[in-house]
Amino acid sequence: GQEATWTLMALATYLPPGSSWTAADSQPWTLERLIAMELEADLASSACGGAHRAYGLATAVNRYRGRHPDLAGPLPGAWGEAEATVDDCIERARRFQQTDGSFSTQYFERPASSPDVIAKLGSSGHVFEFLAIALPAERLTEPWVLRGADRLVTMLEQTADIDVECGALYHAAHGLLLYRDRLETEIAGRH
Repeated sequence: GQEATWTLMALATYLPPGSSWTAADSQPWTLERLIAMELEADLASSACGGAHRAYGLATAVNRYRGRHPDLAGPLPGAWGEAEATVDDCIERARRFQQTDGSFSTQYFERPASSPDVIAKLGSSGHVFEFLAIALPAERLTEPWVLRGADRLVTMLEQTADIDVECGALYHAAHGLLLYRDRLETEIAGRH
């Protein structure tokens, strides 16, 4: 019943998708059970607008797809539900993106903006970090994604001399780093 986002991120990264284990209370667990638990949570009321939860689900889906590269179509069970949630979050991020390229200060819930550049940096950083791992390779250079990256860099430049909360900076910088690394990997793969 607790938020398991960070646990899902770690276990999905290091365990094979079919892994199982027994907790200290003798309860059996699998990654799929952990995903199902995360899917039951309300994204909008989750920490940071659900961006961490969406990131955890995207990490798990990516790992599953990576282990099953020949699997076409929807994934089975909770894996498929997680993939549908990730796809929905991608679409919401795109639809709720602001005209200046920033992402909604209400994350995946609805379109919203704020005059507070720190609030915009925090939400845009979180959403972009999620997009950097969740987007399929062929969508990385879509115009709306490029606008988001550009706006995030501009916000970092605008706040260079301001004492900014470290979480906002971390997620923005990490999102841009992940994005750059994925772009470089995709470009290298084409040559």
